[in-house]
Amino acid sequence: MRYQGLTDEIYSLRYYPYDSVSEGGFSADLAQYKAMEFAYRLYVTNHYLYVPGSTLSYLDTIIAKEGFDRKDPSVVSKVAKYIQGAAVYNSEFDPMLNSESDVVVSFLRDYKEGICQHFASAATMLYRALGIPARYTIGYASDTVAGEWTDIDSLKAHAWVEVYIDGLGWVNVEVTGGGPVFGEGGSIGGKPSVIYIKPADEIKQYDGLPLYAESVVGATVNDIYYFRELLNEGYTYKAIFEGDRTEIGETYSQILSFEFYAPNGKKETGIRFRYLFGRLKVVEEAVITVRPYSLQKYYDGTPLMYDENDYTISGLPQGYSLRLSLKGIGLTDAGVLDLSVFEALSVKVFNEAEVDVTNRFYITFDAEYALMVSRRKITVTTASDVKIYDGKPLINGEHRVSLGSLAENDSISVTVTGMITDIGKANNTVGKISIKNLAGKDVTKNYDIIVLLGVLEVLEG
Repeated sequence: MRYQGLTDEIYSLRYYPYDSVSEGGFSADLAQYKAMEFAYRLYVTNHYLYVPGSTLSYLDTIIAKEGFDRKDPSVVSKVAKYIQGAAVYNSEFDPMLNSESDVVVSFLRDYKEGICQHFASAATMLYRALGIPARYTIGYASDTVAGEWTDIDSLKAHAWVEVYIDGLGWVNVEVTGGGPVFGEGGSIGGKPSVIYIKPADEIKQYDGLPLYAESVVGATVNDIYYFRELLNEGYTYKAIFEGDRTEIGETYSQILSFEFYAPNGKKETGIRFRYLFGRLKVVEEAVITVRPYSLQKYYDGTPLMYDENDYTISGLPQGYSLRLSLKGIGLTDAGVLDLSVFEALSVKVFNEAEVDVTNRFYITFDAEYALMVSRRKITVTTASDVKIYDGKPLINGEHRVSLGSLAENDSISVTVTGMITDIGKANNTVGKISIKNLAGKDVTKNYDIIVLLGVLEVLEG
């Protein structure tokens, strides 16, 4: 199917992953739809079942050995799982593989390692050999968050398979055993690939001198958190700003150039930054700045709370008093406090005579380094296993938290998807990790999880 139109228009597409539709087909009662779908089904069976003779011969041996049956309502899932465990994902695979006369057979039988395009090609041919219409599909795969824009670039390019389900149409099937979707080991809930930053907002009372931006902060609450997390780990930056304000009023500042450095002093290229505008504001009133204490801890399932007077004040005239309580403000989940939490608080200023003079001052909160709960770091390792070839799949669902620990009363669930039947090696891959607290709430987002994959190996008898 092809979509065409203006690139600046937003449009929606229906997405059907195979595991979200009923295995065994989908029925629709609308007579017109059924007639149109049946006509298209004939086209599909005429164009998406071709398999070269040499490839078909080898795939028939796999079908016989694995006992795949086209009439089995779970056959699509079983084939996907087989392909995922048939080889090891390796972005540095032997380039000679792509020069072979039959890449699919060579991938499954000889090389047993490759990338998404090899897994998808092999699965497409295997489905077709079973009489299931299938097509090789290329596009992009990326984690997304509801309500937030996600940047997609060439680094997220991916290949997968679409199979045709009678009565429904094409549905997506993920068949890659490792790499960007299933993981060849890596981080779950790690750093985002793009962080939005801006010049920190600056404000002062008019003094005839220009006001400039002086530092960089995250542009949203999530960006503030991730940027601070990086700085806490020893990352540094250099920035040049544009924009200034001298007269009373407000204007914007922007980042002209930004360089980010890893703790070892080398430029960091794995994280991309997008720039938004900061704010420069000059006011007539005297400015009082409230700075909440920079409290911080790793997530442990309990709240990190401010006490009543956990802040400092600058700009308050001698003899004057400021009345503000931070008691009861805190965080349990990983993140930072939104500035709006502070701005909603009641703040009063009194002079020496205990007269309320709040309206004489411009009160602002500097929450750049306010309370922060960091994600708890753990490493999850799947089991390695080995056996002599017996024609049956080797599966080992064991796993352990090999480094770090869960917060008290949290429990972890790991879906281990690795499998191998033929002689060779395969990563013991992970499909999903979820962590819940005692109340059953999913708290996975509070963890930075490193995944280390064991290896499943089948030896010659």
